[in-house]
Amino acid sequence: MADLPYFSQFPQNASARVNLGIALASPNGHLEEGIAELTQGIDLAPQSANVHNGLGVALARAGRVEDAAIHVEKAVRLMPQSADCCYNLGREGLNCGSIGAGRAGAKLTGPREPAILEMLAATYCNTRLLIAGRRKRTANRS
Repeated sequence: MADLPYFSQFPQNASARVNLGIALASPNGHLEEGIAELTQGIDLAPQSANVHNGLGVALARAGRVEDAAIHVEKAVRLMPQSADCCYNLGREGLNCGSIGAGRAGAKLTGPREPAILEMLAATYCNTRLLIAGRRKRTANRS
């Protein structure tokens, strides 16, 4: 993205890099380019919750859920009052199979973010179905 005139004038503008990275990493965008821009944003503003949160979401879209969870957790540590960051912590934690991270995201958002509570409930249901399926397979093997 170095061919954009703005970036040749202001290469150290972390906010611009983050906004470009988020736009590129959108579902219809250029995911890997977005991740690259967001990674540069981390280099420019390592203490920005928005940068870590955006990179976490982009990495999750790329299927790199463990890496995503690391950045979303960092975003929550930097800005624990952010419902978006807490929601993403819960979602990415659950995508990694961590019910604990899902609970933490739900606890942090509390009544402020019903979407995470819905996601947590769905995950509990899916987890119960997985456990029931494992028990059934184990019983069938015996």
